Amino acid sequence: MDANTASAIGRQVAEQGYETAKEYAGKGIGAAADLSADLRNFVRREPWIALVAAFAVGYLGAQVVRRLSN
Repeated sequence: MDANTASAIGRQVAEQGYETAKEYAGKGIGAAADLSADLRNFVRREPWIALVAAFAVGYLGAQVVRRLSN
């Protein structure tokens, strides 16, 4: 195999990898948008539960940070 063939194969593999990465990134963005919409709807329907959950997550996060900083 000569250098030109190896270069062409390398370029093709890199382009395929780039396209695959773009595809997965697009799927991830779509999933994040769906999750955001679901979360927004839940907060509108159940604001008190969302508030308590946010407090609990914040409290647990603060406890973890406090223990790690000691």
